[in-house]
Amino acid sequence: MNETELIERYLNGDTEAFSVLYEQYRKPLYSYITRSLSGSCGTAAIDDIFQKIWLKVVDNLDKYRNQDKFAAWLFRIARNMIIDYVRQAKIRSVNTPLLPEDDCGSELEMIADNSSCGDALLSNAEFTEAFECAVQEISPELREVFLMRMDDISFKEIAEVQNCSINTALARMQYAIKNLSKKLGVWKKQR
Repeated sequence: MNETELIERYLNGDTEAFSVLYEQYRKPLYSYITRSLSGSCGTAAIDDIFQKIWLKVVDNLDKYRNQDKFAAWLFRIARNMIIDYVRQAKIRSVNTPLLPEDDCGSELEMIADNSSCGDALLSNAEFTEAFECAVQEISPELREVFLMRMDDISFKEIAEVQNCSINTALARMQYAIKNLSKKLGVWKKQR
């Protein structure tokens, strides 16, 4: 069943159809939130945002228009809620960390374990630290494209989420990779 059929079935009372939709996007959405807020919040805040996104989806599913792909619609909601969270957190605490850090970087450690980017002198923990810092230092538009691509979101869907052309999304990905490579190169030289 495609997403449109699942949504129609859910709106007609079939709760199992929503469960299928939820399971399909649960991991990519949670991963996107975690990476977007990496190092700036704890697991409880990420879980809270994740739940609020799904509640908003349920509340607004009857307004979903089939012209958008469901993933783009879902990630646009997530993006807006993350932006709201960051704005509220900045208002609450101007010069202090948003919330205590936790294991937000665990997925990046797995990437580092399988990475051929580092040399023998660069430990996985060091690479993870450098990578997380580099991702946080690139512009929000580039970071968002990069993180969505890490979650296997298509460039077409990214373009819809960011309200830009596919060519712009592709260019942002190229700039993100270029900037990350440069930042990791500088970091490696400093060690």
